[in-house]
Amino acid sequence: EKEEKVPSTRRKREEEEFNEESEYKESEAKESAREEDKEAKQKRINIV
Repeated sequence: EKEEKVPSTRRKREEEEFNEESEYKESEAKESAREEDKEAKQKRINIV
């Protein structure tokens, strides 16, 4: 019984870590996209 529980907990923890990592990457991507958008707007303002 113990042998069964250990892998499932490890798997659950790995899944949680993976989810946190992908959420982090998602927010990172959104953040960099926002930064690029800001820079693009500033360039447009500078041109005008």
